[in-house]
Amino acid sequence: MAWCGQNITLSCNVESAFFPVTITWLKHGSNEGLHSEVSTDTEYISSESILRISNAKESDSGAYSCVVTSTVDTVNKTLILKVSNTTMDFPTKNLTATPWLWATFGLLLLILVVVGTSVYFYQKSKVINGIRNF
Repeated sequence: MAWCGQNITLSCNVESAFFPVTITWLKHGSNEGLHSEVSTDTEYISSESILRISNAKESDSGAYSCVVTSTVDTVNKTLILKVSNTTMDFPTKNLTATPWLWATFGLLLLILVVVGTSVYFYQKSKVINGIRNF
């Protein structure tokens, strides 16, 4: 799932013993190949094609196929892309801390300090008493 306005990257990685290969991206419903970036690493006998969709629109939704053709065979992999025009709205209300919220936060902090200090001194007195009784 992608949102309208996003930049989308689709990647097609190929490992083959039969080079050279041709990698073509197709969008179903269109007979034209889509422009993509292709990089080939002959040392590892691999190739990658990246299809970038900038500022995605709902009309970019659909099935995309990566078609790999070598001297021996043709293989394709298809994926479905859904671009939604629904935006994720966040509250625009100005969230402010009320005096009641600050008072509650202060009280909780005070309780935490008192309990922490009490536990510290209790543990310390147990150690001191343990040393005296030794």
